[in-house]
Amino acid sequence: MAVRTARWMLLIACSAMAACATPYRAASDGLGSDREDGPLPFGAEVVDRSAMSCAAPPSAAHPETPLLSPGDRVVLALEDGGEFAGSYAVGNDGQLRIPYLRPLPVLGLTVDAAELALAEQMVREGLLAIGNARVSLEPQLWAAVRVHVSGAVFAPGPVIVNDRTHVETRPDMKTRSGDFAPDRYLSAALRAAGGLRPDAGLTRVRLIRRGVVTEIDVGPLLDGIAAAEPTLLDGDRIVVPSTGVFQAALARPSALTAPGFRIYVSNLSIPSPSNAQAAVAGEATRLPTGARLSHALASANCIGGTQLTNAHRRALLVTKNPVTSEVSSHVYKVYDVTRYANDPGNNPYLLPEDAVACFDGPVTVARDLARTALDALLPVQVLHNLNHGWTRHD
Repeated sequence: MAVRTARWMLLIACSAMAACATPYRAASDGLGSDREDGPLPFGAEVVDRSAMSCAAPPSAAHPETPLLSPGDRVVLALEDGGEFAGSYAVGNDGQLRIPYLRPLPVLGLTVDAAELALAEQMVREGLLAIGNARVSLEPQLWAAVRVHVSGAVFAPGPVIVNDRTHVETRPDMKTRSGDFAPDRYLSAALRAAGGLRPDAGLTRVRLIRRGVVTEIDVGPLLDGIAAAEPTLLDGDRIVVPSTGVFQAALARPSALTAPGFRIYVSNLSIPSPSNAQAAVAGEATRLPTGARLSHALASANCIGGTQLTNAHRRALLVTKNPVTSEVSSHVYKVYDVTRYANDPGNNPYLLPEDAVACFDGPVTVARDLARTALDALLPVQVLHNLNHGWTRHD
């Protein structure tokens, strides 16, 4: 009997120790959070997919040559044919129009390929002799292009990349040749669309150009590996597939993700009566990609202070699942957020436009209830004294 009792006591003690060691999960305490067995925030369900990035092949060490698109400007020079020389822009239909020559389709061609096609057409139409077909075509200005990005990005829709200032497109540029287009590439379009979401699939990003679909692995670009990436034309479509799961490898600043985002924080109770006094300014609401709930709590001054009153505070996280577009709220114990900082279930990753609010611990709540009761009794005592008057003792 004693042995059986000892076993039961040992089992109960082990169970209690296991319960104490179990991290706290989001639970409902009247603040609008999900139940303990309900879904966790999107940043709390992490799948490590670091192996999905493939190394770039040695032949893909340099970006592709830009292709001619509507708005691009080129300079034409001929050895014998000054009447054709000048600066020309590719039209909206993708054709190059030169006097005395039929429109030349150049959309999607490199400048070298367009130069060869132009020389062949001038010879074919009798404007140049075969032996004297010395034509030079040089890029003068790579124009901005408008592409449409959809799928697992934070700001899907049409974006404009390689936009130029009015200084770069001033009239005197027509007498010069040579230009560089650093933002006519796929990575620039993904950044312009808000960057990849943490659920984005990297190996099968689709580029749709005039009905032709090309699948691209952007994993090397995410890891900073020199790799070829396609140049963009006006009207291209980019579709980023979603894996449906949160990937920690994408929760960091990179060439394909946003450097940071904005959240909303509130700490309007003790120990700070206002956000201004709590130093919750604009910089406190802008966090780098990969920030977690603990960073937001530190920015809102929810962590620290008197241990007796602040150690048991709670934090409310309101977030939107980018895959399902469902908005949910979750409550966390601030102590567990810091104690189990490496556990995404207790310290989830944040997403753009998340909202974080802090609530006081039980000691502060009890103190405020006592103050409220005292404030309510004070007018009653004053009225009692006024009704009964003051007793004067000589």
